Amino acid sequence: MKSRFDAILQPAQAIYLDNLLPKSDGVLAEMERYAEANDVPIADREVAWFLETTARATGAKNCLEIGLAIGYGAAHLAKGISEGGKVLTVEPSQGMIDLAENYLDKLGLLGKVEIVK
Repeated sequence: MKSRFDAILQPAQAIYLDNLLPKSDGVLAEMERYAEANDVPIADREVAWFLETTARATGAKNCLEIGLAIGYGAAHLAKGISEGGKVLTVEPSQGMIDLAENYLDKLGLLGKVEIVK
């Protein structure tokens, strides 16, 4: 669950909505823990699932992401895009690129993501 609540929702509402989402496991859960422990901004779980679901529902072939960070959003987009599709993402930090490539490789999604520095 989020470490902080949104200003719009009451805590009970945020907890309820968070419990509706599938629990992250494996590499995605590892990414969430890393981001929280190291103050790396990533999409909230509901936003990441929205990205993945929207990409899948629209049959997206290509996506553009500005700001890769550790690859959490790109991973969800890559999971949602059509076969043969590509996520193009821009990230200026080589340190973030290295972390993201490691995570995306563990997820088997590195080939679906093109990173521009």
